[in-house]
Amino acid sequence: MTQRKRPQNDLMYPWYVLSVTSLGAFLVLINMGTLNVALPELSRYFHADATTSSWILLSYMLVNTILILVFGQISDIFGKRRMYLIGLGVFTVTSLLLGYSPNVEVLILLRILQAAGGALVVTNTTPLISDAFPKSKLGTGLGLNILSASIAQVLGPVAGGLVTTAWGWRWVFWFNVPFGITAFIWGLQILREKPLTEPRTKVDRYGGILVFIALAGLIIALSKGESWAGETSK
Repeated sequence: MTQRKRPQNDLMYPWYVLSVTSLGAFLVLINMGTLNVALPELSRYFHADATTSSWILLSYMLVNTILILVFGQISDIFGKRRMYLIGLGVFTVTSLLLGYSPNVEVLILLRILQAAGGALVVTNTTPLISDAFPKSKLGTGLGLNILSASIAQVLGPVAGGLVTTAWGWRWVFWFNVPFGITAFIWGLQILREKPLTEPRTKVDRYGGILVFIALAGLIIALSKGESWAGETSK
């Protein structure tokens, strides 16, 4: 991916970076709130039971949580800018495809891919800001980025309700696409890759797998434990 050259002493560069990361954080986090509101209609459309419907949300949260741990190492190896833009691209493309899901199984699979894209965005947001801002203004930059994320969490349910009522559940996903394209193009133009100064290290694959299994087991136990207990007592 090519990047636009900017003078290293460009005083506005940190704020340009903040505009990119804030838009990305807003996009990823508003998605959670909008889907929470649209879930009942989506479940009715696919005739999904309660457990399957819960996994539309849980699959995203589980994969997103695990991959945030893994992608921190990967971004240090391959570059934060590159990984951030890949994350935006994956998140945007899967948002488009989610609206065309033919069944709930495909929907959950695409949600897993969307979670991977969202994890790349979330993982690299703070490092990109930290690399761009001087120490004297770093707190301001991080605070404003958190503010954009908080606004997204507040607006998510409202936007989800309006979009679902007006156009249906598919637009809860398609709603992300224009914002994702805008964020990707803007990031492609603005972000600079910081030269890697440390030797490349191997990704802790086994650690990530172990954490994934542990969290997956915990979530499955919490989501299905009551039904299993009922079957056992019969």
